[in-house]
Amino acid sequence: MSSSIMDCFRSSKHAICSKIFRVFVMFILTITTATVEIIYGIRLHANSLIADGLYSFAEGICLIGVILVLRYSHGYNSQKNNTYGYERLELLFGLIQEVFLLSVSLGIIVDAVNHLVNPMHVLDPSLMIILGGSGIVVGILGMLMFWGY
Repeated sequence: MSSSIMDCFRSSKHAICSKIFRVFVMFILTITTATVEIIYGIRLHANSLIADGLYSFAEGICLIGVILVLRYSHGYNSQKNNTYGYERLELLFGLIQEVFLLSVSLGIIVDAVNHLVNPMHVLDPSLMIILGGSGIVVGILGMLMFWGY
């Protein structure tokens, strides 16, 4: 993979490769944060951590779509059977992300109602705050990485 990234930077598509690299770094950070938040959210009985972890996981899926869109939509032209080329990939991945976020939202609502009926106390609130803060830091880092995108 690293040789293909280096080949990409040596080519004339340096701007697209730079975007792909930034998106890939953000993907790794987002998926790592999502995994930690979901695991500790389940262990601590913290709905907010689970919800934030699932949302971060949905962002990770979106970032995979962004990588694919950046890689294929700019490099391939339209053909006889494929009149738009791959430029409609953006719409397709946007639809996939919205369906996933809607299903995550409905699942969170069902779980929240369940916790209202059968309340469970958070086991370690300070760890929950630290993990939530790390999610905020990753979000701010993402904003800074894509500021001029």
